[in-house]
Amino acid sequence: MKNIQAILILVCLCGISTWAVPAQAGPIIFELSYEFSGATQPNGTPPWLRATFTDVPGGVSLKMESLLQSSSEFVSNWYFNLDPMLNPLSLTINYLSGGPLASSISRGVNAFQADGDGLFDIRFTFSNAGPNRFNGTDSVTYMITSPQTIAASSFAFSSVEGGGAGTYYSAAHVQGINDNDSGWVGTDKIVPEPGTAGLLLCTLGLIAVRRRRAC
Repeated sequence: MKNIQAILILVCLCGISTWAVPAQAGPIIFELSYEFSGATQPNGTPPWLRATFTDVPGGVSLKMESLLQSSSEFVSNWYFNLDPMLNPLSLTINYLSGGPLASSISRGVNAFQADGDGLFDIRFTFSNAGPNRFNGTDSVTYMITSPQTIAASSFAFSSVEGGGAGTYYSAAHVQGINDNDSGWVGTDKIVPEPGTAGLLLCTLGLIAVRRRRAC
Protein backbone atom coordinates (compact mmCIF):
# COMPACT_ATOMS: atom_id res chain seq x y z
CA MET A 1 0.00 0.00 0.00
CA LYS A 2 2.89 2.35 0.78
CA ASN A 3 4.32 1.66 -2.67
CA ILE A 4 0.99 2.56 -4.32
CA GLN A 5 0.77 5.80 -2.37
CA ALA A 6 4.36 6.69 -3.24
CA ILE A 7 3.70 6.08 -6.94
CA LEU A 8 0.58 8.26 -6.86
CA ILE A 9 2.47 11.09 -5.16
CA LEU A 10 5.28 10.85 -7.74
CA VAL A 11 2.82 10.87 -10.66
CA CYS A 12 0.98 13.87 -9.24
CA LEU A 13 4.22 15.78 -8.65
CA CYS A 14 5.41 15.06 -12.18
CA GLY A 15 2.04 16.12 -13.55
CA ILE A 16 2.03 19.35 -11.58
CA SER A 17 5.52 20.13 -12.85
CA THR A 18 4.43 19.49 -16.43
CA TRP A 19 1.22 21.53 -16.13
CA ALA A 20 3.15 24.44 -14.64
CA VAL A 21 5.38 24.80 -17.71
CA PRO A 22 3.13 26.87 -20.03
CA ALA A 23 3.61 30.61 -19.50
CA GLN A 24 0.16 31.58 -20.76
CA ALA A 25 -3.21 30.59 -19.39
CA GLY A 26 -4.98 27.62 -20.88
CA PRO A 27 -7.84 27.94 -23.35
CA ILE A 28 -11.43 28.65 -22.32
CA ILE A 29 -13.68 25.94 -23.78
CA PHE A 30 -17.47 25.92 -23.93
CA GLU A 31 -19.39 22.83 -25.01
CA LEU A 32 -23.05 23.61 -25.73
CA SER A 33 -24.89 20.58 -24.38
CA TYR A 34 -28.17 21.86 -22.94
CA GLU A 35 -31.35 22.75 -24.84
CA PHE A 36 -33.12 25.50 -22.89
CA SER A 37 -35.78 26.68 -25.33
CA GLY A 38 -37.50 25.71 -28.55
CA ALA A 39 -39.41 22.79 -30.00
CA THR A 40 -36.79 20.12 -29.42
CA GLN A 41 -33.08 19.51 -28.91
CA PRO A 42 -30.71 18.65 -31.77
CA ASN A 43 -30.36 14.99 -32.67
CA GLY A 44 -27.63 12.76 -31.31
CA THR A 45 -25.45 12.98 -28.24
CA PRO A 46 -24.35 16.37 -26.84
CA PRO A 47 -22.27 18.47 -27.01
CA TRP A 48 -23.66 19.83 -30.27
CA LEU A 49 -21.31 22.82 -30.52
CA ARG A 50 -17.90 23.74 -29.12
CA ALA A 51 -16.19 27.12 -28.78
CA THR A 52 -12.54 27.55 -27.79
CA PHE A 53 -10.97 30.89 -26.83
CA THR A 54 -7.15 30.78 -26.83
CA ASP A 55 -4.54 33.39 -25.94
CA VAL A 56 -2.36 34.09 -28.98
CA PRO A 57 0.20 36.82 -29.74
CA GLY A 58 -1.66 40.08 -30.23
CA GLY A 59 -5.06 38.94 -29.01
CA VAL A 60 -7.38 35.95 -28.68
CA SER A 61 -8.39 33.31 -31.22
CA LEU A 62 -11.93 31.92 -31.24
CA LYS A 63 -12.52 28.51 -32.82
CA MET A 64 -16.19 27.64 -33.38
CA GLU A 65 -16.95 23.99 -34.14
CA SER A 66 -20.16 22.29 -35.22
CA LEU A 67 -20.71 18.83 -33.73
CA LEU A 68 -24.23 18.52 -35.15
CA GLN A 69 -25.10 14.96 -36.11
CA SER A 70 -27.98 15.48 -38.53
CA SER A 71 -27.42 16.75 -42.08
CA SER A 72 -30.52 18.95 -41.86
CA GLU A 73 -29.38 20.90 -38.76
CA PHE A 74 -27.47 24.20 -38.86
CA VAL A 75 -26.52 27.15 -36.64
CA SER A 76 -28.12 30.50 -37.45
CA ASN A 77 -26.90 32.57 -34.46
CA TRP A 78 -24.19 32.01 -31.87
CA TYR A 79 -23.75 34.24 -28.79
CA PHE A 80 -20.89 35.07 -26.41
CA ASN A 81 -20.16 37.37 -23.47
CA LEU A 82 -17.36 39.74 -22.50
CA ASP A 83 -15.96 40.89 -19.18
CA PRO A 84 -18.34 43.71 -18.11
CA MET A 85 -15.29 45.86 -17.35
CA LEU A 86 -14.46 45.81 -21.07
CA ASN A 87 -16.27 47.41 -24.00
CA PRO A 88 -17.45 44.95 -26.68
CA LEU A 89 -17.54 47.80 -29.21
CA SER A 90 -13.74 48.00 -28.92
CA LEU A 91 -13.35 44.45 -30.29
CA THR A 92 -12.12 43.84 -33.82
CA ILE A 93 -13.02 40.35 -35.04
CA ASN A 94 -11.31 39.11 -38.21
CA TYR A 95 -11.52 35.81 -40.07
CA LEU A 96 -8.49 33.51 -39.68
CA SER A 97 -9.26 30.09 -41.17
CA GLY A 98 -11.85 27.42 -41.88
CA GLY A 99 -15.42 28.14 -42.75
CA PRO A 100 -18.12 29.08 -43.30
CA LEU A 101 -17.81 32.79 -42.55
CA ALA A 102 -20.45 34.56 -40.49
CA SER A 103 -22.68 36.83 -42.56
CA SER A 104 -22.46 39.40 -39.75
CA ILE A 105 -20.78 39.86 -36.37
CA SER A 106 -22.54 42.21 -33.96
CA ARG A 107 -21.23 43.70 -30.71
CA GLY A 108 -22.92 45.63 -27.91
CA VAL A 109 -23.32 45.70 -24.14
CA ASN A 110 -26.05 43.18 -23.25
CA ALA A 111 -27.47 43.87 -26.69
CA PHE A 112 -28.52 40.42 -27.90
CA GLN A 113 -31.04 38.05 -26.35
CA ALA A 114 -30.93 34.33 -27.11
CA ASP A 115 -34.66 33.55 -27.02
CA GLY A 116 -35.67 32.90 -23.39
CA ASP A 117 -32.09 33.15 -22.17
CA GLY A 118 -30.23 36.21 -20.96
CA LEU A 119 -28.49 39.08 -22.72
CA PHE A 120 -25.18 38.67 -24.58
CA ASP A 121 -22.47 41.03 -25.87
CA ILE A 122 -21.42 39.30 -29.13
CA ARG A 123 -23.54 37.65 -31.84
CA PHE A 124 -22.33 35.72 -34.88
CA THR A 125 -25.02 35.33 -37.57
CA PHE A 126 -24.70 32.62 -40.24
CA SER A 127 -26.60 32.07 -43.46
CA ASN A 128 -29.65 29.82 -43.41
CA ALA A 129 -28.86 28.39 -46.84
CA GLY A 130 -26.12 27.87 -49.38
CA PRO A 131 -22.37 27.32 -48.90
CA ASN A 132 -22.18 29.65 -45.89
CA ARG A 133 -24.59 27.57 -43.80
CA PHE A 134 -22.84 26.45 -40.59
CA ASN A 135 -23.58 22.74 -40.10
CA GLY A 136 -22.12 19.22 -40.06
CA THR A 137 -18.49 19.24 -38.99
CA ASP A 138 -17.84 22.85 -40.03
CA SER A 139 -15.19 24.77 -38.09
CA VAL A 140 -14.18 28.41 -38.37
CA THR A 141 -11.57 30.44 -36.46
CA TYR A 142 -11.53 34.20 -35.85
CA MET A 143 -8.92 36.53 -34.40
CA ILE A 144 -10.13 38.97 -31.74
CA THR A 145 -8.11 42.10 -30.94
CA SER A 146 -8.77 45.24 -28.93
CA PRO A 147 -6.95 48.38 -27.76
CA GLN A 148 -8.02 47.22 -24.32
CA THR A 149 -6.15 44.30 -22.72
CA ILE A 150 -8.03 41.08 -23.45
CA ALA A 151 -7.36 37.39 -22.81
CA ALA A 152 -9.25 34.14 -23.32
CA SER A 153 -10.56 34.52 -19.78
CA SER A 154 -12.18 37.83 -20.80
CA PHE A 155 -14.91 35.79 -22.49
CA ALA A 156 -15.62 33.51 -19.51
CA PHE A 157 -18.59 35.51 -18.23
CA SER A 158 -22.26 34.58 -18.01
CA SER A 159 -25.05 36.40 -19.82
CA VAL A 160 -27.15 38.88 -17.89
CA GLU A 161 -30.56 37.56 -16.82
CA GLY A 162 -33.16 38.62 -19.34
CA GLY A 163 -35.61 35.87 -20.15
CA GLY A 164 -36.13 33.66 -17.14
CA ALA A 165 -34.50 30.58 -18.70
CA GLY A 166 -31.20 31.03 -16.90
CA THR A 167 -27.84 32.49 -17.81
CA TYR A 168 -25.15 30.90 -19.97
CA TYR A 169 -21.54 31.44 -21.02
CA SER A 170 -22.56 30.81 -24.61
CA ALA A 171 -25.78 30.05 -26.49
CA ALA A 172 -26.79 29.27 -30.07
CA HIS A 173 -29.89 28.82 -32.22
CA VAL A 174 -29.91 25.48 -34.05
CA GLN A 175 -32.42 25.20 -36.89
CA GLY A 176 -33.47 22.37 -39.20
CA ILE A 177 -34.01 19.91 -36.35
CA ASN A 178 -36.14 17.11 -37.80
CA ASP A 179 -36.18 19.34 -40.91
CA ASN A 180 -38.60 22.01 -39.63
CA ASP A 181 -38.03 22.49 -35.87
CA SER A 182 -35.45 24.56 -34.00
CA GLY A 183 -33.97 24.74 -30.52
CA TRP A 184 -31.76 27.02 -28.44
CA VAL A 185 -28.75 25.37 -26.82
CA GLY A 186 -26.26 26.70 -24.30
CA THR A 187 -23.81 25.95 -21.53
CA ASP A 188 -23.38 27.24 -18.00
CA LYS A 189 -20.06 25.39 -17.55
CA ILE A 190 -16.46 25.80 -18.65
CA VAL A 191 -14.73 22.59 -19.75
CA PRO A 192 -11.89 21.85 -17.26
CA GLU A 193 -8.35 22.12 -18.56
CA PRO A 194 -6.50 18.75 -18.81
CA GLY A 195 -4.10 19.79 -16.06
CA THR A 196 -6.92 20.68 -13.68
CA ALA A 197 -8.73 17.42 -14.38
CA GLY A 198 -5.53 15.41 -13.88
CA LEU A 199 -4.78 17.10 -10.58
CA LEU A 200 -8.31 16.28 -9.40
CA LEU A 201 -7.86 12.59 -10.31
CA CYS A 202 -4.56 12.47 -8.43
CA THR A 203 -6.17 13.99 -5.36
CA LEU A 204 -9.05 11.51 -5.47
CA GLY A 205 -6.59 8.64 -5.86
CA LEU A 206 -4.61 9.69 -2.81
CA ILE A 207 -7.79 10.07 -0.77
CA ALA A 208 -8.90 6.57 -1.79
CA VAL A 209 -5.55 5.07 -0.75
CA ARG A 210 -5.68 6.81 2.63
CA ARG A 211 -9.25 5.63 3.23
CA ARG A 212 -8.28 2.03 2.46
CA ARG A 213 -5.39 2.26 4.91
CA ALA A 214 -7.76 3.57 7.60
CA CYS A 215 -10.14 0.58 7.23
